[in-house]
This record gives sequence, structure tokens and C-alpha cells, in this order.
Amino acid sequence: MKINPRALVATAALFGLFTVGAAARADSKQECAAAYEKTQSLREHGQLRDARKQAIVCSASTCSAYVVKDCLEWLTEIDANLPTVVFTAEDGVGADTLAVRVMVDGQPVIEKLDGKAMPLDPGEHVVRFELVGAEAIEQKVMIRQGEKNRKLAASFKKARTVTPPVPPPAIAPDDVPKHAPRSEGVPLWAWISGSAGMVALGVGAGFGVSALGAQGELVTKCGGDPARCPASTKAETVPLADQRTLGRNVFLGLSAVAVVGIGIAVIGIATTPSKASSPRTAFMVAPFGSSSGGGLTMQGQF
Repeated sequence: MKINPRALVATAALFGLFTVGAAARADSKQECAAAYEKTQSLREHGQLRDARKQAIVCSASTCSAYVVKDCLEWLTEIDANLPTVVFTAEDGVGADTLAVRVMVDGQPVIEKLDGKAMPLDPGEHVVRFELVGAEAIEQKVMIRQGEKNRKLAASFKKARTVTPPVPPPAIAPDDVPKHAPRSEGVPLWAWISGSAGMVALGVGAGFGVSALGAQGELVTKCGGDPARCPASTKAETVPLADQRTLGRNVFLGLSAVAVVGIGIAVIGIATTPSKASSPRTAFMVAPFGSSSGGGLTMQGQF
């Protein structure tokens, strides 16, 4: 029996095609089944981006009809729930820039901004913006399921530099005036002493005037000496003599008090340092008395 070589080759080719086709169909069914299961698992764990990829695989026409039906339904639901974000950035002068690299949770997602929305799984993420020549910016964001076209922006605009005020130059110890004038006021005791002296001076002056008046009447009646006055005038001259003696003594005593008080006040004022040097002031009060009266003498240098 004679064998036709051409028929033999054709038979072998058909057998090979049948074998390869059967193997391809087997691999496709296994891939569809695996994608079918992964789609469900990834959806349950909130990994919607990966779940979408698997849903596309199991919805291919090479998969069985019931697998394709379920995967197409899941793909529609995933597209509705999968959030999308839009990355934007400003450069150092506040202008929009595309030369920014974006990383999400430590993984690069885009090397250059393009203004397009991109899917991102729901949940908490750390977004990092990187611009050459600038410090990277990180943001922690919460992406919600079904959220669409959420804008995630970063600004590399430099903060305005505020020049701190220049402190005044420090004064060296040698530059400090060695005899800086003090601005202390007159001490309180000087004011009290001076006030008491002035009061004593006023009261004493009153008694001195009274003594002078009594002395004047005695001079008129009997030459100023009560011993020479007639007996008939003693009823008037004796009280006048007592008035003169009392007034003179009180005047002299209070005058002495006034001199001491005012003198202490003058000392307190004179020894009080002042801001600027001024001519020294000398002031002195002294009482005087005589048979005809008394008073105070005041001398001063200003």
C-alpha cells in the first residue's frame, strides 16, 4: 500500500492544531476560574483596583457564559465604588507644575502629573509629592468609597522669610558711666521733719505775736516793766505780763523745734542725689529774742 506523504503531513498538522487548541482552552478555563475567585476575594478586602483587573480577565469571551455574566456585573459595581483622585501641585513661586513625582504608601504611582483622574483604593493613605530642588511634602488622607475626582494638592511655595530685628549692641563694662546719676527722690523722713518744723514755726509765730502785743501794752501803761506800774493797774498789767512771758517762752521753744525740723529736712534734700548737678543750696534759720520781742532770722545761698 502506497502512503501519500502529503496526506500524512496534513493529518499530523490537524492533530497538532487540535492538541494545541485543547491545551489553550484548558489554560483559559483555569485562568478564568482563578480570576473569578480573586475578584471576589479582592472586593471583600477593599482592594478595588486589583479586583477590577481580575474582573476584566474573567469577563473575557473565552470564559464560560456564567463566569462572564458574574464578572461583568462585578466590574460595573467596582467602577461605581472605586474612588478616583486628581493630583495637582504648585512650584516655589506658586505656579502650577507637572514636574512632580507622586508616591502612595511608599509606592510610586505617577512620575509626572498630567491632570487626569486615577483610581485609588478606599481607606487611609500617605501621599508623598516630590519636586526636584524642594523638600518633599507628605499628606495623610482618608479616601472614601465611591468618591470621585477628589483633588489632592501640594504647594512648594516658599514661606516668606521674616528678617528678625537686630538687637542693640551690648554695652561693654568699660562703656558704662562710672558715676551715673541716680534719680532717687527726697526721703519721706525729710518731708515729715520739714512739715513738723513749719507747723511749729507757724504756731510759735502766733505766740510771738501775742507776746509782742502784750509787751506793747505794758510799755504804754508803765514803760514795759510791770514792777513800775501803779497798784491801781495791776489788775491789767499782771495778766499782760503773764501773757508776754508765756508767748515769749512758747515762741522760743517752738522756734527751736522748727529750726531742728527744717534743718533735718534741708539736710535730707541736700544729700539726695539728683539727675543733673546743680549749685549747692545753703539755708539756715535762727531764732532771736530781746526784752522787746523775738523772731526768726533766715539766711540762705542759692
